[in-house]
Amino acid sequence: VALGARHSAVVDAEGGLWTWGTGDFGRLGHGGSEHEREPRRVQALPTRVVAVALGTLFTAAVGADGGVYTWGGGGPFLGHGSGEDE
Repeated sequence: VALGARHSAVVDAEGGLWTWGTGDFGRLGHGGSEHEREPRRVQALPTRVVAVALGTLFTAAVGADGGVYTWGGGGPFLGHGSGEDE
């Protein structure tokens, strides 16, 4: 479980990642900026999740494949090299 100021996340027993809260900047990982009142599974991840952390505007997950996946606001802090919110 990870609790942020405006969004929250939990990894279930099968490695699924669920997020809810304020969706601004795409921080929930559902492809838009809609807010979610209840947990909703993040569908875009290519692997099971083993850990999750939240920043103020972004989410970071560690996959069972060893990959680190980030999304939301934060531009260069996401590590994608684009400087854009993603």
